[in-house]
Amino acid sequence: MNFISKGDSKITLRPAVSTHEIKNILSDNSYSYLTLLFSVNALHSLFSFLSVKNKVSFWKKVNTTEGISKRQYYIDFFFQIIIVLYLIDNEASFILIALTIVETLVSLWVAVRLL
Repeated sequence: MNFISKGDSKITLRPAVSTHEIKNILSDNSYSYLTLLFSVNALHSLFSFLSVKNKVSFWKKVNTTEGISKRQYYIDFFFQIIIVLYLIDNEASFILIALTIVETLVSLWVAVRLL
């Protein structure tokens, strides 16, 4: 998933997936499998968005942190960073990395709010 190509003295952007690779994906897999894959990805994105939305709305309503484990949210933020780094290292899909980064930013917001 290389988006940046470093030439002699220029840095240029290039597509992460070539059209040849897309043709191979479409020809090597059945359309039912691709439809299932797309549906699962869309549902995962939807549920992730709803989870972030509910987490933000919950923390906007909280006035006191009595009875809430602050350490758990700091550990959650730490593990979210590890997950983002792991996904980037393994060249996961851009959508998955973006969703995880948004969840990490929300975890950071919660951790800062608990200070």
